[in-house]
Amino acid sequence: MNKLISLLPYAALSSISFAVAAAEGDTDGQIDTIVVTAARSPVTTSEIGSSVSVIDRDLIEERQSVFVLDLLRDVPGLQISRSGGPGKQTQLRIRGAESNQALVMIDGIEVLDPAAADEFQWENLTTADVERIEVVRGPQSAIWGGEALAGAINIVTRRDEPGANASGFVEGGSFNTVNAGARIGGGGETLSGGASLSYLDTDGVNISRTGSEKDGYDNTTLSLNGAWKPTEDLQFGATARYTDASTKFDDFDFVNTGLPADPVPASLDARRDDSQQLYAGVSSNLATFAGRWNHNLRVNLTSTDRDTFVDNGEKAANYQGDIFAAYYVSSIGLTDVVDANGPLLNLAVDWKKDKYQYQCFDTGGLD
Repeated sequence: MNKLISLLPYAALSSISFAVAAAEGDTDGQIDTIVVTAARSPVTTSEIGSSVSVIDRDLIEERQSVFVLDLLRDVPGLQISRSGGPGKQTQLRIRGAESNQALVMIDGIEVLDPAAADEFQWENLTTADVERIEVVRGPQSAIWGGEALAGAINIVTRRDEPGANASGFVEGGSFNTVNAGARIGGGGETLSGGASLSYLDTDGVNISRTGSEKDGYDNTTLSLNGAWKPTEDLQFGATARYTDASTKFDDFDFVNTGLPADPVPASLDARRDDSQQLYAGVSSNLATFAGRWNHNLRVNLTSTDRDTFVDNGEKAANYQGDIFAAYYVSSIGLTDVVDANGPLLNLAVDWKKDKYQYQCFDTGGLD
C-alpha cells in the first residue's frame, strides 16, 4: 500500500477592487447584471474589466440540459472534453489554460479536488438545483488566489421564495434513462431553508468495438441550505451538497488495438468508479456603520472519496481529498452604503489546508 499525505497552508492575500459609480440600467433601459465572482462583492457587469458570462435559471430550463457542462459548451472561451459517455472524466479549460487553472466554486465553496490533480469532477454536476452560473474569464489570481489563473466559475444553487413551496419532475428516455428530482423549501424574513434531491440513472452506451457491454452511470445528489437573519444587520447561512455517483468503464486491448475493449468473459463486467463528494459551508455577514462597512466570514469543507473496482469487483485504488478553508472579506463602501453601483474597497484574507491520500491495492487486475 502506497500512501501520500500533503498539507498546504494557503497564505493570506489582500486585494483592492474598485467598482466605478454607475447607474444600474444602461441607456436602453436594460437592467445591468450583477455578479459577485468578479470582485468578491456585488458589482455590475458594465463596471468589470474581465469578460463575464452569466447563465440564469430561465436559460437552464429552456435548454433542458441534464449536465452543467452542456450549458458551458456555448460560453465563449471555454473548451470542454469528455472521455466517453455520461459520468466519464470531463475537463474544462478557459482560454486554452490547463483544467486545474480555473477556480470552480459551488455557493462560494471551492470544489477543486486535491485527489484529482486539483480538477473539479464536472462529470457529476447536474442542473437539477442550479439557479445561476457566473463565468469570469481571464486571470483572477489577485482576487481569488493561484487557482484562478485562467478564470473563475461560481455555481449558485436554488433558493426559495418566502412561504412554503415544493416542486418535482420525472423524465425518461432512451438507454433506460431515468432523471428525477424534488425540492421543498420556504420560510420568512428571519428564517428560511430548502432541500432538494435528484436522481439520474442510465444504461449508457458501448464505446468498444467488441462485445455488447454498456457503460452505465448513476448519480444521486442531495442539497441543503438554510439562512437565519436575527437582526437587520446580521445574518447567518449554511449550505451542503452531497453527491454519490458510479460509472462503469472498459478494459483496454493493449496487445492488438490499444482501444477500449469489453471484458472477456462478459461475466467479469465489474470495472467501475464509485465517487462521493461533500461540499459544505457556513457563513456570517455583519453590516456596520449603517451598512457602509460589511464583514463576511465563511468556513468551508470539501471532501471527496473515489474507489476504483476491477474484474470480480475487487477494489484496486482509493483516492481521498479534503480542503479546509476559511475566508474573511471586508467591504468598505466609499459612499453611503456597500452596493453594486458605488466604489468599493475590498480586503480579503484566506486560509486553506489541503489533504490528499492515495491507496493502491494489489489485485493483479488493474492494467
